[in-house]
Amino acid sequence: MSRKKRKNKSGTNNNKANQVRSVNENMAYEEDETKETELVETENIETDSVSDDTSTDLQKEIDLVWETAPIRLDSDIEFIDIMDDSDEDDIYDEDDIVEEEEVVPQPVSEDVADEEETINRVEESDNGESQAEKESDEEITDDSLAISIKHLSKSYRLYKRGSDRLRESLGLTRKTLSTEKKALDDVSFDVKKGETVGIIGTNGSGKSTILKIITGVLYQTSGDIKVDGRISALLELGAGFNQEYTGLENVYLNGTMMGYTDKEIDEKLDSILEFADIGDYIYQPVKTYSSGMFVRLAFAVAINIDPEILIVDEALSVGDVFFQSKCYHKFEEFKKMGKTILFVSHDLGSISKYCDRVVLLNKGVKLGEGSPKEMIDVYKRVLVGQYDAENGDTASKESADAKNPNLLEYGDGSAHIDEYYITDEGGIRSSSIVKGSRFTVYMKIKFNRDITSPIFAFSIKNIKGTEITGTNTMFEKAFLEPVSKGDVKEVTFEQEMNLQGGEYLLSLGVTGFEGDDFKVYHRLYDCINITVVSDKDTVGFYDMNSVIKVK
Repeated sequence: MSRKKRKNKSGTNNNKANQVRSVNENMAYEEDETKETELVETENIETDSVSDDTSTDLQKEIDLVWETAPIRLDSDIEFIDIMDDSDEDDIYDEDDIVEEEEVVPQPVSEDVADEEETINRVEESDNGESQAEKESDEEITDDSLAISIKHLSKSYRLYKRGSDRLRESLGLTRKTLSTEKKALDDVSFDVKKGETVGIIGTNGSGKSTILKIITGVLYQTSGDIKVDGRISALLELGAGFNQEYTGLENVYLNGTMMGYTDKEIDEKLDSILEFADIGDYIYQPVKTYSSGMFVRLAFAVAINIDPEILIVDEALSVGDVFFQSKCYHKFEEFKKMGKTILFVSHDLGSISKYCDRVVLLNKGVKLGEGSPKEMIDVYKRVLVGQYDAENGDTASKESADAKNPNLLEYGDGSAHIDEYYITDEGGIRSSSIVKGSRFTVYMKIKFNRDITSPIFAFSIKNIKGTEITGTNTMFEKAFLEPVSKGDVKEVTFEQEMNLQGGEYLLSLGVTGFEGDDFKVYHRLYDCINITVVSDKDTVGFYDMNSVIKVK
């Protein structure tokens, strides 16, 4: 009995202990819950007395408490408040919040008031001037201008290897792995509405680059460019065309990119197809077109879309002579309609005939602008290295000509042509001669032995190798005398240039007869390339300069 009683007593004690532990845990839970409720209520009261920014931060902290507090409420873990009582008292105690005192405005003396008014007027004046300057920079103030270019520059960074570009971009090396190439350097000029302006220059002078910047294909490195009018551009063969589309689909594609609706393109379609004149090929993919058909369609779209500004870059050199004639006739129609044309070409004859004004570029720098004749004359000096860019004038007349390094040279050595060049009617060495002007062929010969009767000659052929004209001292009966060893003779042939515009090759020679044998002492084939600049070409190789009268 005693054992049972003891066992029951032990069980009773265990039950009591369990009850006490349960009560303690419940009390702890209720006490923690009460503390949390009081904390939230206190914080809610305090948030009403702080600023909006502080309220926002406090709300984030309250949210954090609610997210972390209920993790294990039935555990023995003691939860610690984010801020202790002292911190709360220091920051959120309502007694510590100081009300902002009302600032009472003090009276200002008349001298101080006058001084402040003067300062305000000066500041308003400065702001007004700067604003006016800013507005003048952003807009074309002259309504007569179609294109305004100010201090335009374009630079490229050139790398020897593709990996150098990546290394420099990512900052993997302290060395500069690129070199800067300036395609355009501080170029400025204006194009007036209704004007036809040509841009000329040697290869690499930046002509195509400036057109691409105007049309938005490229972005300038620095400078401002303003355009007033709808642009249609024919920059390069196939630009803007999808090779897989038919010609007709590309007409609508280009028209859409220029901002026209299908209805507007439908109205212009007949004129486009008539101008292109490619027949049923309009329904074939353009990848099957020849270069001539391609440029026909591209130019037909560009010029018949009715642009306000037409930009053409050497595209007309692809078409045949009849198509080129049609295009230039369209140019004249455009000029009569008051349209603006910006034209880049190496054909100096076309530049001279159709342009009102010409801009000359060389190595990205603008050398000048003016009348076609004036700029073409300067361009001819640039071609032979005789233009002094710093002084804006012709360099020494003794400058070397741009001669053919691959000329054919032979002879028995009895004589030698030491020097040769061409001069224009102004006495300037040049390989470009204006049709109708006088020019001179010069050569200097040294003789290495006695010769009875030397013959000095020159001939001109076209680029296909066909001899067109030429003469010598025997034909002209100009020199029939013997020469001695060591003699030096300077020979000049002066004549009028009546060949059609184009490219030609000059050959020189010193020959003679010794008995019945014909001897070649020294001959230079294709030694100089001659460019004939013409604004009127007739049929055949040369112009007879006919005088026509109609009664």
